[in-house]
Amino acid sequence: MDERMKIALKAMLSCCAFGVCGHAVAADDPTTTVEGTKSAERNSTTIPTVVVTAERRAQPLQAIPMSIQAFNSEDLERAEIKDLLDLQILAPGLVVTSNAGLGQIYIRGIGSDIVGAGLEGAVAVYVDGVYQSRPGSQLLKFVDVARVEVMKGPQGTLYGRNATGGAINIVSKDPSRESEGQFDAQLGSFNQRELRGTVSGPLSPGVAYGRLSFLYSKDDGYTQNIKLNQRGNSNDMSGVRGAIEFTPTPDLGVLINARYNDSKTTPMLNPLSPEVNPMFTKYKATVINDPFTVMQDSESRTEATQSALDATIRYNLGWARFTSVTSTTSLKGNAYMDIDATEIPMLNSIPSPEDTKYWTQDFTLSSSSNGPWEWTALASFLHQNTDWNLNLALPLAKIVSTNFSSNTSDAYGIGGQASYSLGNGVKFTAGTRYSSETKKIQAVDKTILNGTTIATQTQDDQQTWSAWTPKFVAEYSPARGLLWFASATKGFKSGGYNTATISPAIKPEYVTNYEAGLKSAWLNNRLIFNASAFQAKYEDMQLQFTTKNAAGALVAVTTNAAEATSKGIDLEFVAKPTPRLQLSGGAQFLNARFDKFLAGNPMNPAEGVVDRAGNPMNRAPDSTFSFSAQYTWPSAFEGKDVTLRGDAYNRSRIYYTTFKDPYASEELGTVLNAQLSFEPTGTSGFYGSVFVKNITDKHYTEDILASSTVGYISYMAPPRTFGVQIGYRY
Repeated sequence: MDERMKIALKAMLSCCAFGVCGHAVAADDPTTTVEGTKSAERNSTTIPTVVVTAERRAQPLQAIPMSIQAFNSEDLERAEIKDLLDLQILAPGLVVTSNAGLGQIYIRGIGSDIVGAGLEGAVAVYVDGVYQSRPGSQLLKFVDVARVEVMKGPQGTLYGRNATGGAINIVSKDPSRESEGQFDAQLGSFNQRELRGTVSGPLSPGVAYGRLSFLYSKDDGYTQNIKLNQRGNSNDMSGVRGAIEFTPTPDLGVLINARYNDSKTTPMLNPLSPEVNPMFTKYKATVINDPFTVMQDSESRTEATQSALDATIRYNLGWARFTSVTSTTSLKGNAYMDIDATEIPMLNSIPSPEDTKYWTQDFTLSSSSNGPWEWTALASFLHQNTDWNLNLALPLAKIVSTNFSSNTSDAYGIGGQASYSLGNGVKFTAGTRYSSETKKIQAVDKTILNGTTIATQTQDDQQTWSAWTPKFVAEYSPARGLLWFASATKGFKSGGYNTATISPAIKPEYVTNYEAGLKSAWLNNRLIFNASAFQAKYEDMQLQFTTKNAAGALVAVTTNAAEATSKGIDLEFVAKPTPRLQLSGGAQFLNARFDKFLAGNPMNPAEGVVDRAGNPMNRAPDSTFSFSAQYTWPSAFEGKDVTLRGDAYNRSRIYYTTFKDPYASEELGTVLNAQLSFEPTGTSGFYGSVFVKNITDKHYTEDILASSTVGYISYMAPPRTFGVQIGYRY
């Protein structure tokens, strides 16, 4: 155990000892939900109870025996959180990167950077109970969101496949029982302009309610391609969500959501490390010191449209509550860019469209009695079709590589969990889930030299994988507001195919997680402190790196590593020393290392195949910290509450490849954000804010790629940005 981990463990044990000796009191009323921006909540002397649905039923956050963070709409507004990329600032242990607008999500070092159509990520993302299977839909901007829940560790029992790292629930606001609405406009750096609006209320009082929300966001981008005079890293996004809720009887509710999102971006790469990058050392590309100025010979652009329809039926049977979520989703996209990121015509992606259609069905049946038994049963189904293209051009070599694949997935799972309270605060939970997935691929891979096809490979294959994922939890609550827990859980990530090249199927990966923790509330719920220690054992991890094939074309190799271990400590607190001041923060200390992985580094072929045991896992920082402070002056400005908030996020070095390559790594340090806002003390009136993000103008990356053809390239995160917002709600 390294010194950093020892210090963190001592801190946790000290706090836990305090938890045993002290007296904890919390107002965990499960009927209380924290939503909205009411002045009474902002100026309350206690921390409001948060109710979440992380375990497929409504529960107070502090009563759930797992590591989970939840952020309501006010948290997101105050911190200027627009999407999952922003959310990592508030959630230590969550690392989100973006490859051409495609999400790569990691929790506790467990995730995936594979963005092809044959494999999914290791963190499951849900929007209103609907699984978001493709990375192109995971980084869309939030539209009318009520809260976001981040569950850490494998969620195999309740969420099934592809939740080895954890799961993220994005929950939209429901139609309101009374007429309400809000509209606002925002202007910011790089000609950023944003419009949002929501109207909600009864359509037929007591029977039907509706909600309609829209978002339009556009900016000119923070990178300049001086060769083509094109702005890069720009955003042009619009989204609309309509919801209708029917309540024909007190026990029956039907909620229908319709969504449409359209996104156009210009994700422009930046070349790194000219001292070792062949684009500079061999091909003499122009060195530009400004990371937000590039010279590229090819245009960069991505486009994506998503339309979705889902229906949720909730029925109270008296002895149980039944929920059905049915959805259908269509996602279409296209991408092309200058991959070598220079004026040398070395490697470009040419139009590579994707067309995905899928439907899902989830059934949940949960007990509703107040007896010692509490249980949840569930079944889920998914059918998905994806036509995916990856087309690359190497103009200097006069080579074009084209790859088309048609991918089909059929997945189902059935399982559940049951809890029994023995009395005296002792409770045991056991559950399991059986998951099965069948994937089929039909692919054609061509290498074309000077317009002549010199190599063709085809693939027509089908595989089925299945797994049992059990869960065991023991918890002890000796006093109100104090919960100890220990758990053992298993996660399963389905096997699949590397759609970037023709290769055999990849095996599934498994994670077994052991965890023990404390949840506590003190001083009449004015202080919340949570801590947990965990160890996750990884089997057959799916990894990807790039190399060249025999014809000289760039290909991505995907393989299963042998073993890896992720272990660490999570700490979290929320404090309200005075009614006007709220402090919150957290830390994660992580040791995520490969136990055994035989592989050669394409960036250093002379090294040969060696065991990478001891290397850090991808995107697994040894430490992450977050801290937020906000102070509210009640009725300080024309009857409006004024709030000043600051957020700080610190992350140690992460490696973007499995080879502990210093050129493909970054130590972020600390990023600072601040916002000054005003809110009406009542339910209606004008509101607004001014904010600055990345106060110190730190230059850092959203992703680093390593290619034996074009060296090291990155997507730069935005520099310092300012903005102002004004709106009205009623």
